[in-house]
Amino acid sequence: MDVINLTNLIENIVREVLTEKGLIPSKNYLLESPSPENIKSPSSDISSIVSPSINKSLCESKKIISLTLFTGSNLNADVLFEQLRNLSQRVQLHCIISKGFLNYFKIEYIQSELPNAKIFLSLGEDEISREIECSDVLLIPFLSRNTATKVALSITDSLATNVFFQSIVKGKKIVAVRSGADPDAEECPVLSNLPKQLKNILREYITILKSAGVIFVEPTKFYSVAERIIFSTFRSRSEKSEPRYFTTGKAVITVDDLKDFLKISDDKVFSTPTNSIITPSAIDFAKENEIKLIFKD
Repeated sequence: MDVINLTNLIENIVREVLTEKGLIPSKNYLLESPSPENIKSPSSDISSIVSPSINKSLCESKKIISLTLFTGSNLNADVLFEQLRNLSQRVQLHCIISKGFLNYFKIEYIQSELPNAKIFLSLGEDEISREIECSDVLLIPFLSRNTATKVALSITDSLATNVFFQSIVKGKKIVAVRSGADPDAEECPVLSNLPKQLKNILREYITILKSAGVIFVEPTKFYSVAERIIFSTFRSRSEKSEPRYFTTGKAVITVDDLKDFLKISDDKVFSTPTNSIITPSAIDFAKENEIKLIFKD
């Protein structure tokens, strides 16, 4: 066994032992019953003690997943929430809620409006990358002027700007409602009353985002455009691929890996390289949850 695999093995064994003893939290950034006091950065873990090699997980799920970003705007909320509810009946919405959006809506209200969606209040870097990788598109029904401006300038100082910018870099299809960020949108009196010079600057930022592939839509057309882009992207992805499995290049497979797998896939087929090590607790977890483990070269 080489040094990297040995390091991974030590790290995961130590993590599992400490987690079972309650000395560190299990890695779960999905808040099943979130509340405002839960808004915090992900906890540090054993990686601060044992430095692991960085292995990116690849998601190959048959589910249609739309990553949905909520930034600090509340314009056309009734119209947009209704369209999101309708959309959630057809696709899996993974909703990332910014702190700015929580200034307008309580988390309980968001959950009641989108009961079928998965809600995220905080994500680490690896989790952001995984969510973007696993999604077919990025939807931004509530786009603020602040977020649009920062991303146009390549500023990523928050969860929202990081997700938006990384999605552009990774070439994801992005559909955004323009009313909260476009100075020519009539719905926002703050923007419509800006001096001409400031309007021109904001128009340049919107033009930059459009040139990066962002599709801007009117609030009333959000559902129809989003649906068309989502299913077109999914069909294209499916036609180019063989049957899809969740797979990872990690040398050691733990319970946490299988828990992550269950969050994003209904297929119950988990493939891993033939030289991977699966911890005993992960094997037990797979049996309990009827997960089929496949070894591939």
